[in-house]
Amino acid sequence: MQNTLTLTAITTDDELLGSLAEDGSISNLRIGGTPTHHMRPGLPHDGHIAEFLMKSKSVLR
Repeated sequence: MQNTLTLTAITTDDELLGSLAEDGSISNLRIGGTPTHHMRPGLPHDGHIAEFLMKSKSVLR
């Protein structure tokens, strides 16, 4: 699962979810049945200006 743009994890395994959230090569982690096009305002996303300053990651549960 390395170098993944968006990963949807449909599981209740907190150990697995923690491992996925800590993996720096997964850009966006979606937990549960959230549609991939849904993004709350304020969450980092691809093309965000902050990417010039730091690596961003979104986790939506």
